[in-house]
Amino acid sequence: MAKGDGVSIGSARWMALKSVINSTEGKAAMMKAIEAGKPPLCGVDALLTAIIIDYRDKDDQILRSAGSLVAEAMRVIGYVQGSVRSCPEGCTIGTATAFAAPIS
Repeated sequence: MAKGDGVSIGSARWMALKSVINSTEGKAAMMKAIEAGKPPLCGVDALLTAIIIDYRDKDDQILRSAGSLVAEAMRVIGYVQGSVRSCPEGCTIGTATAFAAPIS
């Protein structure tokens, strides 16, 4: 699949993203990012960059898919979507959606 051709649900690219994001290590990295006041996608950025070439190469569709999967993972555990924030220097992505813990 060429750069920018999309990421279909169930494709190898989609499954690779989902596997990293939903892994124990991925979930821990997302929580650590939230605790530091960063978007959770920033937390898994290094994991995704190390494993998925299209992500490292900043393919627009794979970056969007990663953001969608992170948002889905956060909503499933009750986190509330916030605003788009800048990511720290060194992240593959420039901005991502922040999430806040659910209000009890």
